[in-house]
Amino acid sequence: MSLNPLRVLLTVADAIHNRPISASPRWVICWLDDKIQCLPSKTVVNKGNIFGSFNTYELDAGFTPAQWNKITKKLALFLERKKR
Repeated sequence: MSLNPLRVLLTVADAIHNRPISASPRWVICWLDDKIQCLPSKTVVNKGNIFGSFNTYELDAGFTPAQWNKITKKLALFLERKKR
């Protein structure tokens, strides 16, 4: 995946929109099964593949520019390490 900021935004937004139905109050944006996903935090083991942890309200309200920046930076580092 290219790290074009718009593509990151659209991919993460799609993952949030298509997240599984769950009563979980905490969610993670992560890389699992070769794609970005939004999953209940208790279902994902952190192996450096988590780019942010958020509550349901944050997912529904939208991220701040600072949150987007942090997600994008963590994703870039993860993909760089994955290439090696």
